[in-house]
Amino acid sequence: MIEAVQLSPPYVTIERQIELAIGADANSVKVEVASDKKQEAVHVIVQSSYKGKALTTLLRKKYENVGKPLSVTVTNRYGEIFDPFNPVTADEVKLVFAYAFQGNPLYTTTYTRISPIGFTFVYPVFRRAIIQFPNDDTADYFFNYNGVAARVFEEIIDFKVDGIVLGFTTAPS
Repeated sequence: MIEAVQLSPPYVTIERQIELAIGADANSVKVEVASDKKQEAVHVIVQSSYKGKALTTLLRKKYENVGKPLSVTVTNRYGEIFDPFNPVTADEVKLVFAYAFQGNPLYTTTYTRISPIGFTFVYPVFRRAIIQFPNDDTADYFFNYNGVAARVFEEIIDFKVDGIVLGFTTAPS
């Protein structure tokens, strides 16, 4: 008899993306995952209040339709949840990215540009790197998840300001 293959639920991918992208800043960020029968939770624990407020501003807070609900919170070491910043200009958004990812070896800088039709683009730039982990990915011979760093950050960041478009970018060679 052939046994059915048991694949990891989608929330496992998200948890690992957050752990390896945000947790790359090992000096000031710790990522913990908590699980029960009804939901998953990712806790990002930071030392700096600026980093905490910035990550709270940028990170997607809830994921639905990923096997079971997943929530993401950013706290200090005492478990206090940070309030987000409220940036309204491209320069403020640029500063939020700098606060959030200062010390993260995957992040390099953020640029801004105004398009000819008036949209303001904010481009967080990430190192040329692959975030890879075992993940039951049947499209990969070794069942790995393979994601370019800029795309992984794009998947876990959910931030919108009217008139500002985020363009996640990989640093040039």
